[in-house]
Amino acid sequence: MSKDTTKTPTKTTKKVDKKPQAPELIIANTQVKLIVPIEEAKAAYQKTLKKLTPQVKATGFRKGKVPTHVAEEQIGKINIIDRVLQDLVPILYNKAIKDGKHRPLTNPDIKPVKLNMEEDWELVADIGEKPEFKLGDYKKIVKTAKKDSVKEIKKEEEKVHDHSHSEKEGDKPQKGHEGKHTHKMTDKQKEDMTLSIIFKNLVSEIKPQIPEIILREKVKAELRRLEQDLKQVNTTLEDYLKKQGQSFEQFSQQMAVMHLGQVQLEFILQEIIEAEKLTATDEEIKAKIKDIKSKLHEEALKEFNEEQYKHYFVTVIERDKVIDYLLKL
Repeated sequence: MSKDTTKTPTKTTKKVDKKPQAPELIIANTQVKLIVPIEEAKAAYQKTLKKLTPQVKATGFRKGKVPTHVAEEQIGKINIIDRVLQDLVPILYNKAIKDGKHRPLTNPDIKPVKLNMEEDWELVADIGEKPEFKLGDYKKIVKTAKKDSVKEIKKEEEKVHDHSHSEKEGDKPQKGHEGKHTHKMTDKQKEDMTLSIIFKNLVSEIKPQIPEIILREKVKAELRRLEQDLKQVNTTLEDYLKKQGQSFEQFSQQMAVMHLGQVQLEFILQEIIEAEKLTATDEEIKAKIKDIKSKLHEEALKEFNEEQYKHYFVTVIERDKVIDYLLKL
């Protein structure tokens, strides 16, 4: 790098205040190193090669009689190493996670760093862990949001809508707005608007930083769901994107932006659930399961697996409890 030759500004020079940069909302993943000592790697390589050799067919040799060096050439060193890693990586990964006291929320994204036969093998596993952040005075944020929602609800109800084609009996238009009417929101609509503002303010004020892989997994899940929905109307994702005039990369980025706030909100709500001890109790889970089972027909009841859906029930119960808690603040 070249040296900075800029002169130090004199006292008469006007200083420019630098605005503090906003924190990055998407942060790097946790990286876990996986090391295979070279002697262990060589031994595993030879063991795998020996295991695969009997399955190799080669011209001039009977099945099961192919020499090891010929089998190695036929299979390919890269493929043998890949088979070795299939056996070793799960063991190495689990040990590294335990030793490092990590708590991954995603499957690992494992990439090789060094895989030659002269030195230790090295791989790196990207994982997403629960982001660290402070709720701060979140109750104040919620109370302010509720005040804002009262104003927004009032604005919405005061909006004048065209009513010239479907005037209900007894629904008199305001003076000066004959043929038009104001919109009265239902309690459910008011609650939904209030929650929407609460959620928006919590995300914009607390700003939890999300590991890239967690957001990536969220986008993948949403893309799989979209593909299933499109399949129902005999359309592929590729055809859908062509009609939208977007590439897969552009659409994926759009999805990431769209779902970032949702992922942030999920972590915020979970933090509130833990802080306020709103976790689902065994009694609540049993009651939810009993309620669901009472609504199932006989055949569905036979296939119903309580353990399979337990996590879902916990999520539903805790979501309902935290929403009720926030609305009552």
